Amino acid sequence: MSPWLYLLQPAILFFLLGMVAALVKSDLEIPGSVLKILSLYLLFVAYTFIHKLW
Repeated sequence: MSPWLYLLQPAILFFLLGMVAALVKSDLEIPGSVLKILSLYLLFVAYTFIHKLW
């Protein structure tokens, strides 16, 4: 995989979006419903990861 393709991964893109928003002093915020879905998803992923370890 080309090193440039790593920059197109969603985690890297969100990090870069946050950096740009901070640099331009934007009041960018994530809606509450998205935060709830994201937190449930992360809990599910963490549970699945821990379950696979045991």
